[in-house]
Amino acid sequence: MGSEHVDDLDRRAALARAVRDLLLQSPHVVEVRPYGSLGAGGDHSDRYSDIDLVAVVDGLSDRAFATKLPGLLIPLGRPLIAGWGLDRLPDTYVRTLYLENYPLFWHVDIGGESSDHEPGADIAQHYHWPQIFKMWIAAVKQVIRDRDDGSAFLQHISRWADISSLRGSAADRLGQSLELCVARARRRGAPCEEVYRRRAELRSIYLT
Repeated sequence: MGSEHVDDLDRRAALARAVRDLLLQSPHVVEVRPYGSLGAGGDHSDRYSDIDLVAVVDGLSDRAFATKLPGLLIPLGRPLIAGWGLDRLPDTYVRTLYLENYPLFWHVDIGGESSDHEPGADIAQHYHWPQIFKMWIAAVKQVIRDRDDGSAFLQHISRWADISSLRGSAADRLGQSLELCVARARRRGAPCEEVYRRRAELRSIYLT
């Protein structure tokens, strides 16, 4: 199982290379390029940065490739979450993969580019239980970086959860909000227990 410690940046670099190499083994992938903070390099990235890649696809629609993506990375370990970049739909497909053997902060976002585009509006209409956990991780990262106090995330979940019981500092309240998130996912019958345990470990390291 993975650890939530993120000090070994050589390991993250090796993960990025391994993901790229696995994608290029697909007969439909003609190019893989980085984007995001790691792709920009320099002061744009830190040890909490995730891995962002774009795969240029030929002979396969962008939707079909996005559907196949989690299976392509199985050699690196089972995905705890194989989510979708819902904010990019219906025009662009991005898969967000949290691999069991790597820190949650080092998740992999992979976008697919193909001349054969299939609409994806229907995907966003389904219940995606991992989405709130993805947002929680992003909020934790911003708090650690001193770029946010977590209030935007708490305001978001206040639409469906009573946050009046949360106490303490911004970090304390964000950490406590994980229990509200998992309670909601459980009520919806989501298979979230392993994901919850990993996030609880992340909380114990970074928010206490």
